[in-house]
Amino acid sequence: MDDSHSNASVVIISPLATEQWLEMIGDNRLVDAILDRIMHSAHPIKLQGESMRKKLNSLTHGEHLS
Repeated sequence: MDDSHSNASVVIISPLATEQWLEMIGDNRLVDAILDRIMHSAHPIKLQGESMRKKLNSLTHGEHLS
């Protein structure tokens, strides 16, 4: 990440909103450090709606688990 800063684009994909990172990571200082470095020049895109994997999959939930 350090080498890419200001030199290249970086795509970070997470199923969690940044507000949920503290709960998952558990260390407030670490979460603050990560977000400070990546969010100042970020272009966040929030996707909404059902997962395309679920929409395109013809299996039911029960069939998928077996």
